[in-house]
Amino acid sequence: MNLNHSNEDEEIRTLLSSYFKFQYNMIARLDDSAKFRLPDLKTFNRFPEFGVVARLCWSKNVLDERDAPDQILFDAFDHHYCALIG
Repeated sequence: MNLNHSNEDEEIRTLLSSYFKFQYNMIARLDDSAKFRLPDLKTFNRFPEFGVVARLCWSKNVLDERDAPDQILFDAFDHHYCALIG
């Protein structure tokens, strides 16, 4: 089933599509993606036009701060996968 056509409410379709694109690109669990906050999103200094730096909250399996590093998200040329467009 295509997520873009599964719900009649356009706002819900957009939210779910963006949420799952972000979760896919971060290789994260659903509950960790749900706890993502705006202060955890920063500009990627080296290529500010093409990427952002995101940091997810600690998962229940993380014991040390080094196990939850910042992750770089780059722009994708396919709107089905791009978390920045979504």
